[in-house]
Amino acid sequence: MKNSLTLISIFWLILSLTTAVAQEKPDTKKGEAWEQQVRDSLGATFGDLTRREIGKDGSRAQGDDDNTDGADSSQDVDGTTVTGDTGAGGGPVDPAGLDPANPDISALIRQWISIAKPPINVQGANAHYTQWGTLAGQMIGGRSVQNSRPDAAAGMSSEVYAWSQRDRLDSIDHCKLAEYVMSQINEAGIENCRGRYKKVSGVTVRDVVGINRDKARQMLEAQGLKVQTKSGGPAPSAAKAFIVTKQDKMAVHVAPGSIITLTAYGDFNGDRIQQSETVTMPVVTGLPAAQAKKTLEALGLKVSLLMGTPAISKEQAYKVVRQDHGGGTQVAPGTIVKLTLYDEYKTPITIPALAGLPGAVARSQLLAAGFTVEQKSVGKAPDASNAFTVRDTIPAAKTVVAKGSLVVINTYAAFDDSVVMPNIIGMNRREAQLKLDSLGINIRTKESGEPPRQQQQYLVTAQSPAEGAKIRPNMRAEITHYGAYVWRRVMPDLRGLSRDMVSASFSDGKIIITSVWGDTAPTNAKSETVASQSISPGIQIKEGTSLRLVYFRKSRDHQLAAFNCKIPNSVRYWNAAKSVPGCQCRQGFSPSQDGKKCIKNKTREQLVAEFRCTVPNSQSYWNQSTGRPACQCRQGFSPSRDGKNCLAARPVVPTVRNQPQIKPQVVKPQIQRLPPPPPHIASQGFSCEKLRKMGYSCPVRNCLYGVIGDDCDL
Repeated sequence: MKNSLTLISIFWLILSLTTAVAQEKPDTKKGEAWEQQVRDSLGATFGDLTRREIGKDGSRAQGDDDNTDGADSSQDVDGTTVTGDTGAGGGPVDPAGLDPANPDISALIRQWISIAKPPINVQGANAHYTQWGTLAGQMIGGRSVQNSRPDAAAGMSSEVYAWSQRDRLDSIDHCKLAEYVMSQINEAGIENCRGRYKKVSGVTVRDVVGINRDKARQMLEAQGLKVQTKSGGPAPSAAKAFIVTKQDKMAVHVAPGSIITLTAYGDFNGDRIQQSETVTMPVVTGLPAAQAKKTLEALGLKVSLLMGTPAISKEQAYKVVRQDHGGGTQVAPGTIVKLTLYDEYKTPITIPALAGLPGAVARSQLLAAGFTVEQKSVGKAPDASNAFTVRDTIPAAKTVVAKGSLVVINTYAAFDDSVVMPNIIGMNRREAQLKLDSLGINIRTKESGEPPRQQQQYLVTAQSPAEGAKIRPNMRAEITHYGAYVWRRVMPDLRGLSRDMVSASFSDGKIIITSVWGDTAPTNAKSETVASQSISPGIQIKEGTSLRLVYFRKSRDHQLAAFNCKIPNSVRYWNAAKSVPGCQCRQGFSPSQDGKKCIKNKTREQLVAEFRCTVPNSQSYWNQSTGRPACQCRQGFSPSRDGKNCLAARPVVPTVRNQPQIKPQVVKPQIQRLPPPPPHIASQGFSCEKLRKMGYSCPVRNCLYGVIGDDCDL
């Protein structure tokens, strides 16, 4: 009894669907006629497709029905069964009896559209099917077609309109739309549909009509084709000069090297244009699109149909509202005339406010109002009261649209307040906390010790619960992570190392190094090397430790080799008192008064000759005891008692007999002794001559072998 009721229900369902499809056939034919007009206006050429035979006998093989009760069924996602009546003969379900609005059937239609490849692709096109079943992409010849809703699809969803074209929509490897859907319902394969279309070899001739003649020639020759041109008469305007108006082969496959004939306008010359070379443009506004197209094509003109605004009334639908060339205008044969048509008349309706309603209720209301409905899930509901309710619609509520327009209902899924535990191993502790906080997960952290490398500082090493586990509200997750990285190192022995070697040993900058200079290096090998270090070798140090290094200065030989004496006739020497190199005048030279030169020493005779004696009747001589020039009274003169004058010698008194003989007293010239200079004068480094003028004595050796710089005794 139950089976009988089921068969009766299925029978009435198929009968009602067949009646509905039959009522829609006039609109389908109208849509096909309109699509053909648009296709003709775009000049899309599909060409002849070589099709293989499906079966040996020329018919498609039918799959065996495994169901014993004669009915074909498929399981829906919600557990219901879609059943089709196979008829009295037990054959497959009739495609006309299927409802494309059924979620299972519409899903199969969308699946076929997503994988189907139009047969024109074997001729060089790169096209695909839109959700309406129309062609879009790059057509043969390079022309591009955009995705647009067909006018014949008014009041239909994309699946319903595509299903109305099911016997026309074909694919290279996935059968026709009707065949594919039936094979999926009958659980039959589609292997017999594969390889039905052979790829056509050769070159697809590009469409160059409307392009400059020379540029068109270059484009075709670039495809390996040969081009010959014919004159199409003088150009009707300067803009039309040398423009291609016709080509004998367009958007077809030809062999490389084929000859393509192009007809193009010549140069523009208004005086030579004859009345017989132009066409008078008629007035076609107000005419139906088909009649206007036929009228213009009869005059040798090309027609391009454009869709304009919706019609004001049903009578104006698809009639010409505008033409780009006015009536009475003279145009050349082959001119493309653009006609703008009224769109289909559509009754405007307002989208109701559906937010908060159950999805099924909102869908029923929209369908009853005449909308095409598509329902999408926007994820889990924010709370239990919003589960399976409408969040919003696209277009939004209160938007005025045409009847039959598509309205997308965005509905929430079931409410689930649990969250999935993500994988946070390898993240930084702070990054992991932020991620879990954003999910509302409470966490407890645990440190697992120091990391082996600095890059692993605070990285998460373990988590509980594991990745993918569901966590309910108020549950706590635990993460284990490394602690802070502590830099440690054993202090090496740096003694004997140069500055560069020390810098290389601590290039990471983890410790603070202070360097000072110490004593002069005892050997050349220890010049500018570490003499001592504040931290003994072998002691473990941490980051930020302060280290004081004492470096040897350069050795005596290195300092002398690097020291440069720039004063001529000077030589470098080692100043032992100050442990630094210095410069002194060579032997036989003495420093100048300003200490900037080394002057060659004078001979004894030159010094005596240059020495000036200020005492009258005195003369210069060389004093052997002092080793310098001095003054003495000339012969016949004697120094006075104070030593400041030379007096004439007294005559000798003859000796009186019997009187004691008195010897004449010989007075030696008195040499003036100058006091030594005080310390504050001696430290100035004056020359001997300058000191004498100042009234001070000067050591003999300094007068002869004076030195420059730090070694000067003055």
